[in-house]
Order: sequence, then structure tokens, then C-alpha cells
Amino acid sequence: QKHAVGPLGPWIYETTRWYRGPEETVRLRRPADGSVVWEATVPHEPYGPPILDGDTIYVGTLGHGVMALDAATGAVRWTIDDGWLGTAAGGLVAIRLIDSDSRILGADGREAVFLSGAWVQLHGDTAYVGGCRRANLWRPEQACAEPEGTSAFDLATGVERWRHPRPAGVLAADATRVYFLEGESDQASTLVVVAAATGAVRAG
Repeated sequence: QKHAVGPLGPWIYETTRWYRGPEETVRLRRPADGSVVWEATVPHEPYGPPILDGDTIYVGTLGHGVMALDAATGAVRWTIDDGWLGTAAGGLVAIRLIDSDSRILGADGREAVFLSGAWVQLHGDTAYVGGCRRANLWRPEQACAEPEGTSAFDLATGVERWRHPRPAGVLAADATRVYFLEGESDQASTLVVVAAATGAVRAG
């Protein structure tokens, strides 16, 4: 499989997967001419599109795991085997755990914060957290409060920027909008769109 992962230096990189026994070979190529930037052997089978953030490529793996690769060399920096790859921004990556909790890890694999029962989306300089309100994202002694609703936190300071009281999860976020599904089920839900800067409802 091939996935474009974004710009790094002067190149646009993409990954390719081959099956070679218990380990997998991952190559990054230059799309312009197909030449190989690097080739690396990784311990788990990649699954789904990778994410490039800074000098790290995050790859989901078959069987609910995540690998972090050095974008310049393909070297494996760390792996975990108990979560799904979420989003990455600002040197951080969000991992959704099998038991419905979430972790935010640094590029070195160290846990920055654990969020019980929460959904997390990282975009730009903001963390959108559904199902866990706290005064500051980076204070580990604070328990989650008010499980309904979603907060936007400044990634640098951890301070809550705004809170939307209704949805408890985030589908996606971009530079200007945050997208929620609100309702009892996927069959009876309403798409809610709020402004990324303020949390004000823009559509729904």
C-alpha cells in the first residue's frame, strides 16, 4: 500500500508495505522519480495511512498498535500494542486505548497525559477533548469532571480555551472548524459544526 504522508524538507514522502515473514519492510520514496529515500524493517504490520508530525512518522499497526518511526531514517523509535492511532500535532500524538480511554504521548513515546473515557483530536496548537473536563490539560492530578461536552485546550499551556456543552466526542477538526456527531446512535445523529477558535455553532 502507498500513502502520501506530507512534506518533509524538499520531498513529499510515501510509504509502501511488503510482506516478508514475521517482519515488514517499509520504504519511503520520492514521488517525482520513485527513488527510495530509505528502507527499514519494522516489527509489526502497518495498517492504515501514516501521520507525519515534525520528524516523526506515526503508523497504526494491525492488531491495535502504534509505531513511531524516525522520518529521516525509518528507525523505529517506539511501539505500543494497546491502542489505535488518532491524530498528531505539535510533537504530540493521541492514542485511543482499547478500553475507551485516551493517552497523549510525546514524540519520545512518554505519556504526557492519560484521559479516562475521553476522545482526543489534535490539530495545530489545540487539543479537542470530549468526555473529560479539567481546568488544565497537563495537570495529571486533576480527575475528569463533567463527562458530557467537549473542551478545546491550548497545547502549549494546557489552558481550556472554550467548552461546548452538548457533544461528547469529536469526529474531526481543521484550521477553522470542529465536527461532532450528536445523537443516540449513528442512525439518528446530527452533524454539529463549531468554530475552532470559539466553539460557537456554525451549522447543525
